[in-house]
Amino acid sequence: MRRQLTINGEGAGCQAPQVDCRLLCTAEFQKIIDHSGIVWNCWTGALAHRGVARANALQAKTAQAADADAARVLALAAYKDFLTFWKDADPDIPILKQAQAEYAKLQ
Repeated sequence: MRRQLTINGEGAGCQAPQVDCRLLCTAEFQKIIDHSGIVWNCWTGALAHRGVARANALQAKTAQAADADAARVLALAAYKDFLTFWKDADPDIPILKQAQAEYAKLQ
């Protein structure tokens, strides 16, 4: 089974062939978030929040009823964390603009 977790200049994402990539991605990004002492001042920590947000947003689109609502709430919270970390960033950064658009779409 091929699994790939990427955090790069284009954003945070997960590519996995299994049906529920969200669980894998969320767990992997959560490992980064849980070690905030290591990444507190690094872009990888902020992008991990975006990765969690995107994985939960994907789950919100594909799940049913209560599961979709729960995933949407988790995605909104993770986007809010990411946007809080990047509140002083240059507003023209593509990753920030995309995250703002994704957050607005979920609201």
